[in-house]
Amino acid sequence: MSRTRWIAVALALLLTKPDALLAEGNVPDSCDSPGLKVQVLGSGGPDLAGGRAASAYLVWIDARARVLIDAGPGSALRMVAAGARASDLDAVLLTLLHADHTLDLPALVSIASQEGRVRPLPLYGPTGNRFAPSTVTFIRTLFDGARGAYRHLGDVLSPLVKEGFKLDAHEVRNRASSVTVRREDNVASFIEVRAGERAQAAAAEVVRGDYPALAWRVRSGDRSIVFTGDMNADVGTLERLAQ
Repeated sequence: MSRTRWIAVALALLLTKPDALLAEGNVPDSCDSPGLKVQVLGSGGPDLAGGRAASAYLVWIDARARVLIDAGPGSALRMVAAGARASDLDAVLLTLLHADHTLDLPALVSIASQEGRVRPLPLYGPTGNRFAPSTVTFIRTLFDGARGAYRHLGDVLSPLVKEGFKLDAHEVRNRASSVTVRREDNVASFIEVRAGERAQAAAAEVVRGDYPALAWRVRSGDRSIVFTGDMNADVGTLERLAQ
């Protein structure tokens, strides 16, 4: 595990009670209780070593799975095994658009459709640059009904299809009209997004080599937890986001 990911786990432990964190692969019996819980669906890397799924964290609120952070390979299987329903999700938050953070998105969309989801599913991720597509472009490349890789799932983007649900993709940037920007100490911009009625989410832009990346803070009631994927060490930004 990288130093940065250890930092994120340490922040999580500081911001939640110890029994609120559930290990990868465990059936979350304690998620039946009220309040915010976090389950690690995947904590591994792209090599899937040790039988671990790649990056994915599931936030349970009042015994329902409400927010998914990343959807790396293996996470959809872990999510089904945990008894979570994709139709319950209020938002999907992506830290990075690499394969080990996003590969199970098509499976997640397919599962939500099979479960009969009808309400839109908001999805937020980083903006693009010459090394990576923006989140909106990435989602269209996957699901566009005419040109996408998974055209059979194109109904989730088509405005002409009334049945089923729509995938509502946003790229998080400082001047996006769909989000609210709050500057703190003129050092970092924290971007707030809508994550349903039960939770609030805020993102901070972080550095991952040449690739746009985000750290996320999810709050419900008086509990908060900070998530980050692969990134260059920047403890200050994570601490400010947590605060």
